[in-house]
Amino acid sequence: MDLITKNDIRDILDKNKDISISIFLPTERSGQEAMQGKIRLKNLLKETENSLENQGLSENTIEDLLAPAYELVEDTTFWQHQKDGLAVFITDEIFNYFKVPVKFNEITVVSNQFYIVPLLSQFTGDGEFYLLSLNQNNIKLYQCNQYTIDEIELKDTPKSLSEALKYDVFEKQMSGHSGSSSGSNTILHGIETEDRKNQVYRFFQMVNDGVLKSIDNRDAPLVLAGVKNILAIYKKANKHPNLMEEGVEGNPEDLRMDVLHKKAWDIVDSYFNKSYENIIENYKEFKNTDKTTNKIDNIAPAAFNGRVENLILASDFQQWGQYNNKTNKVELNKRSTKENIELLNFSAVNTFLTNGDVYVVPAEKIPTNKPYIATLRY
Repeated sequence: MDLITKNDIRDILDKNKDISISIFLPTERSGQEAMQGKIRLKNLLKETENSLENQGLSENTIEDLLAPAYELVEDTTFWQHQKDGLAVFITDEIFNYFKVPVKFNEITVVSNQFYIVPLLSQFTGDGEFYLLSLNQNNIKLYQCNQYTIDEIELKDTPKSLSEALKYDVFEKQMSGHSGSSSGSNTILHGIETEDRKNQVYRFFQMVNDGVLKSIDNRDAPLVLAGVKNILAIYKKANKHPNLMEEGVEGNPEDLRMDVLHKKAWDIVDSYFNKSYENIIENYKEFKNTDKTTNKIDNIAPAAFNGRVENLILASDFQQWGQYNNKTNKVELNKRSTKENIELLNFSAVNTFLTNGDVYVVPAEKIPTNKPYIATLRY
């Protein structure tokens, strides 16, 4: 799979088993270096075998668990079509992988819960947003982040103005009104009459309904692309709660996909940065109160009980231990064992599943001497 969404992460977490294997490695997009990925994965699988042996699994069980991953190692075509990172998830029932535009450090984790912290960096400051291309010939909806742009289906919606207006004009004529089905170029670039403006407005109401049916995350920003007068009409029809005021102006069909994506990202970039900056300011304002914490033995229980609003973690840091959900107590340990869990991942998973926000950032971006901080809902 080439694009991972928050729903994909939820699906992965739904498949946790007592033995859940998570493997991350950097990959190369092309050239001879792309073949280094198969060597990295093979080495990580050897580490995984050792971890599974230490947990008491038999040789046959380990061989069965890892067989699909070893098949991937030998698939030369697979390694020739990569992005920047590969995430692999394995249990005795599933084998999933994702190619993502994030450079991972090499890591393998065997636990009773999939390790997802490296994936969450894809939604940190380079977060998810949607782009709606308003063109006379083909309305398109894209799901994006800083690195990727992928068209998604616009459900139950006419895909062009001319298609929708043809039926709209037909209805008007049947009602005894006059109308014209003149070309959609006129409608786009010179909406001269109130009648035509109303037709376009009604069409955009249909498009807006389709957008709301098609997107998974209504909190994610929506960016419009189109000529100026069309953007203005769509904004009046819009019901999306997080429509960006600024849009990509001009005919989107005149732009290469990478240019369109870059222009849209430039619009939402400051939005994501401001969100993170606001969280940091909020943390500083309420530091040393019961609204914030930088202690993992407070963060893990708060996350489990749905109290964490924002969790900020330093990338490449782990803290192993145990959490007792009956006593809400945390016990810290220095290494991975069958009984231990990775507590930062545990906290991130529970924050994510209770609709909190998780930020994975370089340690220097966290204003404390701890590699994790949290703001609490209550």
